[in-house]
Amino acid sequence: MIESVRALPEFKELEAALRSPLAQTSLPSLPGSCGAVLLSALAETQASQRIVVIAPGPVDTPLLRKAVDQGGEKLLEAMKASTLLGRLGTPEEVAAAVVFLASDAAAFITGEVIGVSGGMGCGQ
Repeated sequence: MIESVRALPEFKELEAALRSPLAQTSLPSLPGSCGAVLLSALAETQASQRIVVIAPGPVDTPLLRKAVDQGGEKLLEAMKASTLLGRLGTPEEVAAAVVFLASDAAAFITGEVIGVSGGMGCGQ
């Protein structure tokens, strides 16, 4: 059980970072939104704050199910096949990563993009 959580998301600070002049000039030139968010947040943060981006893969949510309803079972199978584990993730699995990253056990993790994706993008 985590007794102490010092790293809580500061959404207002992140929003301010994304609106900063650095973010406005950097965002268009960076590949992918994860790197842009990370760069922007790191530019505006204090040395004592940790910034980590979570990049989830296909997660079984109502929104995904709605897309599958519209796109058919082939879409669902393609999403599953895009992961090394061959399945969709769960919201609980993504939440577990957030809890870990907010804990003291992750105190030395910063400036990273953490994939919670079942190995999506590892090249099969």
